[in-house]
Amino acid sequence: MKREKILGFLSKEKWSLSYLLGLYVFFFIILKICYPEPYYHVDSFGYILCSIKNTIGGYRPFGYSFILRFLYGIMDSPSFITLVQYFMSAFSGISLLLLLKNIFPPPDKWIFLLFSFLFVASPSVLYLTQWMMSDSIFTSLSHFWLFSLIVLLLKKNNYKSFVFFLIFHVLILYFLYFIRHAGLVFSILTSVLFVMRFKKSGMLMLPVCFMIVFLNITMASDMNEKEYGVKTASGFGGWLRANNAMILIPHIDDQPEEFNSPVSVEIHRLSLGYSDATYGFASVMKASIMWQEKSPLHDYLKKVKKQFPEKGYISLRKELDGVYGGYANELIRKHPFLFLKEFVFPNFLRIFYHAGVPEYYSLAYPYSRLHYFGEIESWCKFEKDNKRKGFDLYGKLFNDPYFKLSNLIKWVLFFPLFFLFLYRYKKYGLNKNQRYFFITILFFNVFYLGMLAFVVPIIPRFLVVAHGSQLIGFYIIYSLILYPPKKAIMINV
Repeated sequence: MKREKILGFLSKEKWSLSYLLGLYVFFFIILKICYPEPYYHVDSFGYILCSIKNTIGGYRPFGYSFILRFLYGIMDSPSFITLVQYFMSAFSGISLLLLLKNIFPPPDKWIFLLFSFLFVASPSVLYLTQWMMSDSIFTSLSHFWLFSLIVLLLKKNNYKSFVFFLIFHVLILYFLYFIRHAGLVFSILTSVLFVMRFKKSGMLMLPVCFMIVFLNITMASDMNEKEYGVKTASGFGGWLRANNAMILIPHIDDQPEEFNSPVSVEIHRLSLGYSDATYGFASVMKASIMWQEKSPLHDYLKKVKKQFPEKGYISLRKELDGVYGGYANELIRKHPFLFLKEFVFPNFLRIFYHAGVPEYYSLAYPYSRLHYFGEIESWCKFEKDNKRKGFDLYGKLFNDPYFKLSNLIKWVLFFPLFFLFLYRYKKYGLNKNQRYFFITILFFNVFYLGMLAFVVPIIPRFLVVAHGSQLIGFYIIYSLILYPPKKAIMINV
């Protein structure tokens, strides 16, 4: 990349850059007034403990714990970590917004100003930057992924800038999967869009994405084997699949002996000993079957524990992950359409609920709980008598009925405009850059949200990852419908 081109681009966007930086500084001040200390959830302590021990945990990938360990090594302050999370959110958001402005020049400056404000001021995105969980960094990385992918797909690109952004994009793909298994979706999308854009040469991205997934799986398997004696990449997915599939039990008459695997026979026998209420939609959405001790999955675990008392709880959970995944697969194969009806479709509808983080996340987790974790208490720099007070602005917003409806209102406004956009699509005369920008946004939302609906009970914080791209799609459609399109500026960044 030539220094003159970068400086020229920044000079041209000086006003927009100043406005966006001003917005992020303003909201950072508001955040620190409301949340002077980082917020912790019970899952935060698992991440922190793994970063202290420098090993993988029982349920989640090691990526976020690795980042905590790295940042804590630079400055041993939890507030420094949330500062970095906010900086990443701001930098990724600004990069994406400036790229959008150049590919789709705003028909009116006030539209871009208003849209930028809505993008930056997203309450959930802002709040998550102060939360000691992987959500904020994962969301920022998804914005960097979108930014770098669109730059790579541009019609005009010189060799040096292409190589630079390709390396950057591959690193982003690696860390997305390293932090969450949902990062697999991004590698798949990169492969698909590269083939669409570059045809045969784009297929060279397939082995690269395969290696990213393979390296992450191999590393996680080795860490699990070293720590727990079980060679597995996750130890979580099978439990979750079984939790989801068990929503079928009240609606079927399958007997234990109808299952192929002897283990599945025993698990199903235990499952029939519970009431139908155990497998209700609300219970499945809370993943109660996989977490509550009184459940058929835990009953079977206790049975195995009696046979192998020397094995630890987490080791057994990881060993049984494949067993429970196999049971879930048998259930779903027997009743695929019923699974779509009872789990996938109702779960998909949850996408259109409000996009806030649940209320109990927005309240400071009781600091007294930290006293059960000696090393964690020290890591968090907790001082019981010197805790700075804040104001839970996000919690107030969350309880507001209008805020709860905001996500639904967004979709009600979006769908009529989207169908009108499709009807008039040929009239807009989009150039190649604009088409690939929009296709990337569309594909990401369809694949990511579709994956959520099939794989995991959707909770609002999972939707925050796609919130920014949805606003961008809304901006593009709204601008094209209400104003005549302008020719995109070809940039060589």
